[in-house]
Amino acid sequence: MLNDTHLREVTGRLKTVPSLPALYVAVTEALRSSDSSITEIGNLIAQDMSMSANVLQLVNSAFFGLSSRVSSPQQAVLLIGIENLKALVLSVQVFSDLGGHLTRELSFLWNHGMSTASFAKAIARIELSSSGVTEDAFTAGLLPDVGRLVLASAFGAEYPQVLKRAAEPGVLLANCEGDAFGCTHNGVGAYLLGLWGLTDSIVEAVAWHHQPVHAQPNSFSALIAVHTADYNDNQLHVHPFSNETSGMDETLLNQIGLQRQLLSWEKACREVASRSENA
Repeated sequence: MLNDTHLREVTGRLKTVPSLPALYVAVTEALRSSDSSITEIGNLIAQDMSMSANVLQLVNSAFFGLSSRVSSPQQAVLLIGIENLKALVLSVQVFSDLGGHLTRELSFLWNHGMSTASFAKAIARIELSSSGVTEDAFTAGLLPDVGRLVLASAFGAEYPQVLKRAAEPGVLLANCEGDAFGCTHNGVGAYLLGLWGLTDSIVEAVAWHHQPVHAQPNSFSALIAVHTADYNDNQLHVHPFSNETSGMDETLLNQIGLQRQLLSWEKACREVASRSENA
């Protein structure tokens, strides 16, 4: 997929290809250093006042369900973990860089990403996944539709027309994107995250969260978490283009022995949604 010439052409249409946020890079480099402390990493985020304010707003939102209010990036690191904080920094920057091209039809993407990320993390925890899988599920859940932002930025005049066609009953967004651009937002988003060097697990989850069978998974993964989280969010909340897939791939889940988990995953998603709505 990442060698697809259409993906390269679409990315090349951008006036400026978004770069990996400098703050994200700085936090990543600090994590590699054995000398870095939680306080020092929190201080890195605090240096960017706008980012710090946005991250604290998100950490204090109902999606995290924390019992006390977080007042500093250092405290946020302690309560939600460095990897989750990195993911928030990345997603805030992406929406800041590309969000100026958001149309009314795409204004739901931020809330959808936050819900999907929260659901994916809850599902991964039920499966007692490693911290790496849980963190990748959360990051991919925040950015499953980043490709829509790229397409809206690259094709400012054409993409609204694609969205208009896809809003018609029975019409799939992916088919409309494919007809217009030769690729879909899933591929474009995965391509961008691949250029940035994010983990294969995150790139795979973004690329195939609607069609996980293409990745041929044989066990639980970030991809499975995001696939089921995305489905559950579309069941619980009204979003445009929620009909863009055939739904949950229960055949695949049955093949890898996970179908029996669907009820517990759905329950967890409902509990997260209820906390958010009642906060």
